[in-house]
Amino acid sequence: FALSTVHALVMPLERVIKHCDGESDYQTQRLSENLLVNIDEGISASNINKTMDGKCSFRENQLNINADLSVPVCCTVFSRGGNVVADNYLESTPTSIKKGKDQAEICKKCMELGLPDYNMGFNRQKWLEIASTKKSLDVGSLKQKHSLKKSHFLVSVFPRTKGEKVA
Repeated sequence: FALSTVHALVMPLERVIKHCDGESDYQTQRLSENLLVNIDEGISASNINKTMDGKCSFRENQLNINADLSVPVCCTVFSRGGNVVADNYLESTPTSIKKGKDQAEICKKCMELGLPDYNMGFNRQKWLEIASTKKSLDVGSLKQKHSLKKSHFLVSVFPRTKGEKVA
């Protein structure tokens, strides 16, 4: 496996899709504004030199299993429902899981918007260029100036909507 760093970006996928569809909620707008590379800039930067050629490394190379043994389409989704491709990993086959992933509506929308490249932080150099034009809002550091040559690590935020229960 490989470990790499990327700039912080907005997750889960459902939140980014809503943003792209013009339905961003207040929290998403504020979060995006506070990032060194906002959602639109990150998507634009990542899609300059597309590397995925219609493939998604999340869908093709990952298998995620929730604590209840359900299998989500990938690690970037939060909501259950249509994003679960198998109810019980132990009772599923690799073929049925792959078929579920291939048929998932959220995958089609994600691919259409070019979001796998965004979630992978592709075109790192462009992300660095964008970030270097902004002031870091990092409140965890005593330093006033931050070197953008060092990576800002990925932060995943999965807030629940009012009344939503965690399964």
